[in-house]
Amino acid sequence: MTKRLLAVVLMLGGLLGTSSADAAFVVFDDRNEWRQAAGGGSGDLVESFDAFGGDETYSQSSPVPAGFLTLSTTALPVPAAAAAWRVDTGPPEFAEIPSVNGTAYATTLAFGDDIATVLSCSAVVGLAFDFGAATLRPGLIRLTTSLGDITTFVNTPAAGGFVGVLYDTGETFTSLTWSGPGGAIVHAGIDEVEAYTTLVPVPPALWLLASALGYLWVRRSKLG
Repeated sequence: MTKRLLAVVLMLGGLLGTSSADAAFVVFDDRNEWRQAAGGGSGDLVESFDAFGGDETYSQSSPVPAGFLTLSTTALPVPAAAAAWRVDTGPPEFAEIPSVNGTAYATTLAFGDDIATVLSCSAVVGLAFDFGAATLRPGLIRLTTSLGDITTFVNTPAAGGFVGVLYDTGETFTSLTWSGPGGAIVHAGIDEVEAYTTLVPVPPALWLLASALGYLWVRRSKLG
C-alpha cells in the first residue's frame, strides 16, 4: 500500500509541475481536447466576426481589427485577388472560401510564401479556430507562429474542421501566418476564433489532494 501511495504522489507531482525544458508546441483537431490541455473551460478571448455589419477588406497597408485579432497580410495582395482578403458578412461572395456556420467569417489566403494572411493578437499561449470546407483549391495549409513553430492542416471539399495550437508550458506567441507549401494557392474561411492568454492554473483541490497523499505516505512509513 505504501508503494502505491508513493506512486500516486509522484504521478501528481509530474502533473502539477513541469520543467520549461519540457516545453512543447501541441496541435489539436478537437476544440474540447484543446481546451482541456489548456486547463479546461473556454478561452479568455473569443471572436466570431458577428459584430461586423458589412464586408471589410484587409491588407498589409490596411489591417482590420476584429475583437482581439488584427487581420493583415505579409505583402500587398495582387489586384485581382485583393478583395478576397476580407471579413465576409454574407451572403458569402466567395463560394470557394465558404462560411463555417452561415454567419460572418474571415477569409484567409496565401499565394505560396509571397502573400499570406497574418492573424495578430496580444501574447497568447494558445489559439484556435473552425474552418470551412474548401470548394476550390483544396489542399495543405501551413501555419507558422511568431515563435517559428509550424503545423499544417488539410482543407478539403468534403468537410471543414478545427485547428488549435498551444504552448503547453506557457510560452506566448503573437501571430499565426498562413502559407501555401510549394507555392500553392490556399485559402480557408475561419470563424469562432478562441485564445488563452495563460494556461489555466491548477485547481487548489489538486494541490490539497497531493499534500494529503504525501502526508499519508509519510505517516504510514513511520508506522512501519
